[in-house]
Amino acid sequence: MYPCQLGLSSSQYKYDWLSMTFIDEDTSHCSMALIASINEFFVEGGISSAKALSHLSNTLALVERRMHGAEALSDSTLCMVMMLILQEQLRHEKASQIHYQGLRRMIQLRGGLSQLESNPSLLLKMSKMDVLYALKYGRPLLYFRDSMSEVRKTLASAGLVLCNATTNKGRQENGIDTNLEQVLLDVLSMTALFNNLSSGQAIDLTTFLEMVISICCRLLRFRPLQSPKPECKREAAYHIGLITFMTTLLLQWDNRRSQQYTLVSQRIEEVLNELESVEDELLLWLLFVASLWYPITTSHWLVLRIKNLAEQLSIAKWSSVRKYICRYPWIHALHDQRGYAVWNLVCQEKHRLEG
Repeated sequence: MYPCQLGLSSSQYKYDWLSMTFIDEDTSHCSMALIASINEFFVEGGISSAKALSHLSNTLALVERRMHGAEALSDSTLCMVMMLILQEQLRHEKASQIHYQGLRRMIQLRGGLSQLESNPSLLLKMSKMDVLYALKYGRPLLYFRDSMSEVRKTLASAGLVLCNATTNKGRQENGIDTNLEQVLLDVLSMTALFNNLSSGQAIDLTTFLEMVISICCRLLRFRPLQSPKPECKREAAYHIGLITFMTTLLLQWDNRRSQQYTLVSQRIEEVLNELESVEDELLLWLLFVASLWYPITTSHWLVLRIKNLAEQLSIAKWSSVRKYICRYPWIHALHDQRGYAVWNLVCQEKHRLEG
């Protein structure tokens, strides 16, 4: 699930991934089963039908048979196990954690994640899965990956510029850890890149994933979600704000997620409850980033917080709101529509109370 609003060029990535997922009969069956389960989740709103259960059962049988053969540690078998885990995650099955541990063991027996460098699409899928598990369960990453220097070179070869954080020091964020500040500057550079793309320019999906995974890995290495939040309130706000912002690039489709990430929600609420009013602009950005995370139907508490803060800042128009939040990470093509919808709810609430 990747944001189509960004106009990413995905042809090569899809070709590589499809070439692997349909390389033989077993992986083809598993791939079709996963596609059917995903379609059922997003189109029909559930995955408990007899058809979905049959898909999962068939995948289990195919994986078990493959694990007892000569192809037990092959790329295609790793791919099959990933697809099994994804199906189980759609059903919120605890077995997905067991199979994830098995997948880790398989990669270990292969010699580590670096042995997958010859298969970039598989490597990135595994790295993404590791990031999502760290977000869901709060544990430290198993596979740290930071390819930002390579991303800059790739973009430069395509005539695109991603500013280096070390040259973007016009913005100083006092009171936060230097490592977190570097991540913030990289995210600001990334948002500037997307906000200034010319017509006809596109970033290929592999480069996009390398960039997003690298940033997520650095955020999660800085502080796993299961660890106590930073004592510095500004640091805590930036940390969870950047994590939440990055999830809109990684695991949402049409503002819907197939998984619940309770620890992310808990940390957002903890930080918002403690962030002091002296950080009004940072708080406004964090409130709007939080509104990208929660379903709009359950965001009334956010609407009230935004209304009160907007009154303190004498903000009455969306254009003024946008001016504030765009000083922080915000991608117009991806976030403006939802932000504007939330602002309309704020205005409706204000009129209701005044009427």
